[in-house]
Amino acid sequence: MASIEPRNGKWRVKIRRIGHKPMTKTFLSREQAQRWATATEARLSAQPPIDKLLSERITLGKLLIRYQKEVTPHKRGANQERKRIQQWLKHPLARFPIGSVRSVGMAQFRDERLHEGASPNTVRLGLAVISHLFTVAKREWGYEMLRNRVQNIRKPTVTDTCAPVCRAT
Repeated sequence: MASIEPRNGKWRVKIRRIGHKPMTKTFLSREQAQRWATATEARLSAQPPIDKLLSERITLGKLLIRYQKEVTPHKRGANQERKRIQQWLKHPLARFPIGSVRSVGMAQFRDERLHEGASPNTVRLGLAVISHLFTVAKREWGYEMLRNRVQNIRKPTVTDTCAPVCRAT
């Protein structure tokens, strides 16, 4: 909600929205201030909030470590999940800022792991960890701007195996 207040014979508008930088502008009349506030709020409502600072400072690896501390202990397969997280932490994607992780990177991870000889189910479970991490980060940790990048890629099925040509290279 915009606040409009008189200041030195003019009207100052302040707009504060979560995920957006605060905006302030001064007008000669209250009507001009109201029009600008309405138009600006409509524009902000049409845009998803983007928290650049969080998405540029926090890496996938840092979120994985937090996930391992806060979420993994409450799961039945906690030991297996810790191993999957350790596998992810070794991967170059773990050093990427969370805002720059893309579906292409997830697909490359999938293909690399299949090429290395990991079973399709192992790869699928590794991707499931990241998918759940995105969900938890968005719903519970305040990363509303995150999109689950794993949802957009094909998951390996039991019949997906690397051809003998892949193993020879």
